[in-house]
Amino acid sequence: MKKEITKAEAVQKKTIYKLSSSYRRDYLDYALSNAQKALSGNKGEVTFAKWLLANSETYLNGKKAPVTNINKLSKAEYERVRRIVSDVAPNGYMTTIYYKRADST
Repeated sequence: MKKEITKAEAVQKKTIYKLSSSYRRDYLDYALSNAQKALSGNKGEVTFAKWLLANSETYLNGKKAPVTNINKLSKAEYERVRRIVSDVAPNGYMTTIYYKRADST
């Protein structure tokens, strides 16, 4: 069980975790917290905690958005970045993104 907890803690430092939707990160956080509490529990709790950890790691959906030039985003690149930022923001809170067209208008 300690091995699974260490693996989940390592996942929290990776890009896939950081760029996943906030509710998906919350799911992994819950699974990790549950696993840490289950260490002193009975076998059924440990088995469930292991399953929850494994399931929560496969549930993450974060990935980087490829862009050609971060200073001059195309409309499609802007939309990909905007979608990632809105998904990652907790509770749907959207930070402001300013868009500068490639033709400087």
